[in-house]
Formats: sequence, C-alpha cells, structure tokens
Amino acid sequence: MSDSSIAPPPPPITKPQFSKLNTSLWILFTVAASVGVLQSILTLARGAQYVNLDSGITPSKKDAAETMDNLIAAAIGLNMWIAVAIFVLLIIYTYRLVVKTRNAGFKVRMPNGLAIGAWFIPLANSILCLLFFVDIVKANPSNRQRGLTLLNLWWWLFIAGTHSIFLFESLVDDAEYYLDAGYLSYVGAGMTFLAVASAFFAVLFFRQIRHFEATLDKPANPPVI
Repeated sequence: MSDSSIAPPPPPITKPQFSKLNTSLWILFTVAASVGVLQSILTLARGAQYVNLDSGITPSKKDAAETMDNLIAAAIGLNMWIAVAIFVLLIIYTYRLVVKTRNAGFKVRMPNGLAIGAWFIPLANSILCLLFFVDIVKANPSNRQRGLTLLNLWWWLFIAGTHSIFLFESLVDDAEYYLDAGYLSYVGAGMTFLAVASAFFAVLFFRQIRHFEATLDKPANPPVI
C-alpha cells in the first residue's frame, strides 16, 4: 500500500484593506463634482437670463435671474462646506500616509510635522503639500507616471478652477450691463467645469494610491498558518 501525499490547501485570498480616510476623500470629491455640475448648469442658465434681460427688462425676467443667483449661491455654499471637510481629511490623511511611506523605507523630502503645518502656510501650501504627494507617488514605481499625471491634473485644475469661480462671480456682481453679466456667467460656468474636472481627477488619484497604501499596511513577514 503506497502512501499518498495530500497537497496543502492554497493560501486564502485576502482582499486589500483600503483606508477609510482614503475612501471618505474620494467619495467627498465625487459629491463635490456632482454639486459642481449642477452649479455649472445653473450658471449657464443665469447667463442666458442676463442676456435675455439685456433685450428688455420685465419683472418676471428679473425674478427668474434673482432666483438663479440664489440657487448658485446655495450651490457654492454647499461646496464650500464640502471643501472644509475635504481640507480637514486631507491634513490627517497626508500626515498618516507620509508616516507610512517613510516607515516603509521610502524617501520623503520634508519632515512629518510639515505634512500638517504646510497646509496652513498661505501660497506656499500650494507647492509644499503637492511635494508630499509627489514623493508618495514616486514611491510606487508600478504606477508612478499615471499617478503624477492624475496628481497634477487634480491639483492645478483645482487651483485654477476654484479661484476663477470666485473671480467671475465677483465680476458678474459688479457688471454694469446685463449683457456683460451674461457673458461673464458663461465664462464662470466654464471655470466651474474646470473645478469639476479637478474633482474627477482627484477621485481617480485617490482610488489609485489606495492600492499602494494597502501594500504599506501589510506586515513585512506575515505569519504562516
């Protein structure tokens, strides 16, 4: 009677455990993009109403334009509250991910504490905080180029889009003629689409780096069962 060896069972397939902070961030960016799309549509509609007012003012036209102004203000206000939540989570997430990346042996050019403090330095934060994410992306060679592309698209479109939105909303308020206000609204809608695009790229970026972060969370020598 011959001995028959029984092959050991294959190791269990475990799904990567993604960071809840990361998940919260890309969900918030998705919500912000959705509100931004609505804001863009409202801004385009307001532009058409202002152009229409230029051809003749009636109480109903003025009421419709004012209602649209209020709806746009509400959308901007909602996105500002979402932006506050994103800002807070970004501070926490950046610090934790920088610590994980450095502890895993990868190079991060600035100290851990600056991963928090850099967010509160006016103007310089647009560069310093970006550099932290650049170092994190470079630590992941398998997706380095795609990560850098998504990061830059998110970052610079956000800065251009959000600042332009407030600029053109201010110009619309100060416009002397309805026709000017209408055309400025059209441009403002385009700037809002830039901000929406930045949120879209942010979602793609954070959904990518969560895979790299999951590898950092794995123990170096997992126990053999």
